[in-house]
Amino acid sequence: MKRLLCLILCALTVFSFTACSDGKTEKDIFAMDTYMRLTVYEKNSDEALEMAAKRITEIDSNFSVSSVTGEIETLIRTGRLASPSPELLEMLGCAKALWERTGGAYDVTAYALSELWRRCEDEGRAPTEAEVAAARSAVGMDRITFNENEVALNGVAGIDLGSIAKGYAGTEAARVLREYGVKGGVLTLGGNVVTLGEKPDGSDFRIGITDPADPSEVLGYLTVGETSVVTSGKYNRFFTVGDAVYHHIIDVITGYPCENGVASVTVVCEDGMWADALSTSMFLLGRDKALEYHSLYGGFEMVIVTDDGAVTVTDGLKAAFSSAE
Repeated sequence: MKRLLCLILCALTVFSFTACSDGKTEKDIFAMDTYMRLTVYEKNSDEALEMAAKRITEIDSNFSVSSVTGEIETLIRTGRLASPSPELLEMLGCAKALWERTGGAYDVTAYALSELWRRCEDEGRAPTEAEVAAARSAVGMDRITFNENEVALNGVAGIDLGSIAKGYAGTEAARVLREYGVKGGVLTLGGNVVTLGEKPDGSDFRIGITDPADPSEVLGYLTVGETSVVTSGKYNRFFTVGDAVYHHIIDVITGYPCENGVASVTVVCEDGMWADALSTSMFLLGRDKALEYHSLYGGFEMVIVTDDGAVTVTDGLKAAFSSAE
């Protein structure tokens, strides 16, 4: 699978600290299947960054489908989990709300489909129609039950929180840094960016949005304060079989990668967990339905880029968005 990292990441060394001459301190880690850079605008912040990184890896270990320990591993292996953590219940609550609001387009129970496509990527082939149908039969947010006593899959193959846990981790890492007195910084977790506090000169943060047509280029910039900025795009992860290109955002209705004319969606939302889940949800809905959702529910802003290169910016971001041209 071709993996394209966020443009502001470069030449990373896993779990390394860098004290920069301009007063910044940085820590590079690899977690949640991506490279991450945690930057704070203060010297001697090694302990704060270490604890923020530890929190990210804790969340990765507990909620990743690839982890051999943790709650998701238990659910996939046994179908049930007693006394689920508040973190898991919070993510499932968010996921259930978005499943309902999107008419089932967003569904974190798509584990069987995700695993099928991962396996086919490794084997260098596309799945058969029968394989897709079998995987789809093991998907359904309406079938799982969860409360403070138990999570039960009830015949669903598993839960994949890959579209929500990274956003949760970013918010948690920022919380840890605040507890250590950090006044400002930028956390780059693959396609997720969390801005913390303010820059030393008091100015806003400038976040680049990748051009889906040419991921080596920037399409435009967002000027934002403290918030979360998350992009979901078909260019992030994909594989090819012959002339066919298959990206990683799966439509649970068809069982195949989502093709609705959208190339990427960037969401700006104060809550990183919601920003992460919303970026995937809006991608799956497509441009028109995403705009309808935004009008109905609000609570976030977004930039939608379609396959033909057209850019749609919601009203709350128009003053903050500038084209790279």
